[in-house]
Amino acid sequence: MFCAGAGAGEEAGPLRRGCAGDRGSEAGGHIGPVSTSVLAQEILPHVTDVPVFVAGGIGRGEAIAAYLEMGASGVQLGTRFAAASESVAHPAFKQAFIRASARDAVASVQLDPRLPVIPVRALKNKGTQDFEATQRTVAAAVSAGELALAEGSCRSSITGPARCAARSSRAMSRPDR
Repeated sequence: MFCAGAGAGEEAGPLRRGCAGDRGSEAGGHIGPVSTSVLAQEILPHVTDVPVFVAGGIGRGEAIAAYLEMGASGVQLGTRFAAASESVAHPAFKQAFIRASARDAVASVQLDPRLPVIPVRALKNKGTQDFEATQRTVAAAVSAGELALAEGSCRSSITGPARCAARSSRAMSRPDR
């Protein structure tokens, strides 16, 4: 489980039986709106009945030690290991991380409130640009009446608008509609 704040951890109740995770906005992949260090300070003092793991932007031993000292049971490192020689990731994928700086990673953005986006942090590339272009295309089609959005149909972070468009197009072309 990943908490968005101390309140979320408290509300989770029975879900916290095993362990809790605290993932900040610096993480790669799905992210929350709050930084790792702020989340850790908010959650670690209050969630003591289960192990809590911290994730997001951790790449050095000093950061690991700091979170352990704050009360974390452990940390989760993902991107740091993706480029390791032991990783089975494609060499081009590894090189992209090795060449990149922290500022090369961008969070996906929601361009239209009708197309919900769960933020993902990734290296800026053609895929991230295509995602924004797809959102614009879908939003324009909705505004023009070419697509009808079904409630809750656009939930995926990267493919949401495209899936939403496909679902809406299928729904609009069904004979019973």
